[in-house]
Amino acid sequence: MGRFALAVWCVGLACGAVAWGPAARAGGGKPAPAPAGSPAAKPAATGIVSGTVTDDEDKPFAGATVRVYREGTKDPWTTTSDAKGFYSVRGLPPGAARVVVRAKGRVTVEGQVTVPATGLALFDAKLVAGVRYTGRVVNVRGEAVAGALVTAKEDRESRSRFFVSVARESEPATTAADGGFALDGLAPSSRYAMVVRHPRYLVAELPGLDGGAGGGVDGLEVLLEDAAWVSGTVTDTAGKPVAGARIVSPDGADPGWREIDLGGVTIRVYLGGDADDLDDGPAKARTDARGRFELGSLPPTEEGGGLRLRARATGYFTGELRLEGLVAGQERKDVVFKLAPGTAVVAGVVVDDRDVPVAGARVVASADDAGAIGAAVTDAAGRFRFERVATKEKVGLRVRADGHETGGAGGVAPDTKDAKVTLRRLGRLKVRVLDADGKPAPRVRVIVRMDAREENDDGETDDYAQGAEGLDLPLPVGALSVVVSAADHDEASVGDFHVEPGQVIEAPAVKLTKKGG
Repeated sequence: MGRFALAVWCVGLACGAVAWGPAARAGGGKPAPAPAGSPAAKPAATGIVSGTVTDDEDKPFAGATVRVYREGTKDPWTTTSDAKGFYSVRGLPPGAARVVVRAKGRVTVEGQVTVPATGLALFDAKLVAGVRYTGRVVNVRGEAVAGALVTAKEDRESRSRFFVSVARESEPATTAADGGFALDGLAPSSRYAMVVRHPRYLVAELPGLDGGAGGGVDGLEVLLEDAAWVSGTVTDTAGKPVAGARIVSPDGADPGWREIDLGGVTIRVYLGGDADDLDDGPAKARTDARGRFELGSLPPTEEGGGLRLRARATGYFTGELRLEGLVAGQERKDVVFKLAPGTAVVAGVVVDDRDVPVAGARVVASADDAGAIGAAVTDAAGRFRFERVATKEKVGLRVRADGHETGGAGGVAPDTKDAKVTLRRLGRLKVRVLDADGKPAPRVRVIVRMDAREENDDGETDDYAQGAEGLDLPLPVGALSVVVSAADHDEASVGDFHVEPGQVIEAPAVKLTKKGG
């Protein structure tokens, strides 16, 4: 059998108990009272959160689960909507709270409210038809695999010249004792890919799953192949444990790095996740406080072959080992990395197209020999600084900031203290998109095509949830056209525009027509 995981669908397969991911872990009910002997309780809370839950057609939605979360509270307050779609959660302490509304086959809605000390906070939710997948995970011997993490991600690639767009994965569902799982409430998309992970098995991916509103697939069966796994420690050159080091396996993996041209400056960026996970392979582990780690989902090595492992930690040079003789279903113990500390500094400033400092910009530094160096956030003066930089190569900087195009700089030498990155401000488009009945479409697909004269430009496509006030969308700078659509409606043009940095365009409302109408 090959080194890659097998993935087989069996539609109609009966599944037993299922795991609901976040919903299963959240629990329910009001937190239990403090045990005897605890400090005196505060006066009874009398705050209330209430609202109405409706469906796509604004009809009352009964049976939706409503949970209210408070920071520092283990369990949420939980209730369900009644036949009129109404719900009410009472006895809440005052302050900020998060409300999450879920129902089978519907896109989850969540938001923040401020609960008054006495009185009412309103939170209404419209539950539109979502995507649901159910099934079972087994190994090649037909045994159920419990504890596997099952996620779904949009099965698409970004082709934008102006935005770095990463297909985010859903919250994971954990397989039950019989291997059963359910992923529910996913936002509609053209296609989804399902990803199944367990440290004792190779990662499996099922691409091309139906992602239409109200759709999905029931009775999927996913087969996992046995993997090898390793455990060991990471220390510095003096033998002191290195906590938080990342262990990765780059062999046989799509590294996820891309060369992006930013107005004449080419930078090398990683498109696989947040800066803390900037690694060159999908297999990852982190060391604990004692420098210990365990890394699973590794392919067995063929006779005479080997598998590279790298250890990376902020402020240390990368360590690399090559392991031979990894066997499927077996562990390799006592793998040891020793990392040398870095000493260089890279610092600079981020400004916008008016040369105004950009505060709160996220700066990610990387290098060919070190991978991810770290991440920093600019201060009020737009300044950033990386210390203990461990590389002998030029450093690349990737910078993101709200309301600005992604930018960066390449070829920054270690110990540079005056690097400068300029970000252009984005434009913004405000528009209301109405369905054929004249009501705001709950979910709108927006296509932005750069340079309206290029008929072959497929454009940048994204889905947005739309409220009563309409859409407020970022736009890249330059000549472009904007097209919108919604489920069961034809596309319609918002217009052709030439966007200047920081420009706000308020377009007339766009009314869509039904397909075939």
